[in-house]
Amino acid sequence: MNEIKKTAITNANQLLQNALLNHYAIAHINANNLEWIKSIIEVANDTKTPIMIGFSPNAIKYMGGFKCWVDMCRDISNEF
Repeated sequence: MNEIKKTAITNANQLLQNALLNHYAIAHINANNLEWIKSIIEVANDTKTPIMIGFSPNAIKYMGGFKCWVDMCRDISNEF
């Protein structure tokens, strides 16, 4: 079995392939701000549940680009 190690950000293909092989679903949750990201990551960490966080094009633009969102997710997940 191809295990996913606990990482802040991982390859979506690897994540989805592991879910398919092991018969489980991955939640995709849209976030609109820092507080949502923190809550999403905190719950995923507490429940040891893999997730995908999405952002709308307008949210990406509003926050100054995709890299800003990725950096926020990475920084928050490193707290756990």
